[in-house]
Amino acid sequence: MTNQSDRQASCRTISSKALTYNGDWMALADTYGLTGTINERMLKFFNRFLGSTWDVAAWDETVWDGDAAHTNLSEAEAAFAKANGITGGGSLWNQLGTF
Repeated sequence: MTNQSDRQASCRTISSKALTYNGDWMALADTYGLTGTINERMLKFFNRFLGSTWDVAAWDETVWDGDAAHTNLSEAEAAFAKANGITGGGSLWNQLGTF
């Protein structure tokens, strides 16, 4: 398995569904009552896990200052991976397997 398939397996375990990669993330978000596009749902999930709320009005913010919810998906993915124990160089998100 690759790290991407490990992350997908985590989504499937949480949601109890087996869909496409994006479908699995959508089903995971449904489990928590999160709505929106795939990117919005992923941001909401990461921010929920990280203990912050997502502000739709801040969608165009490009730099996260650590005081509010992530608005950039790549930064949120990295923070989520770090919160799950991934450290070191390179893409933290790509290093994350199961969560």
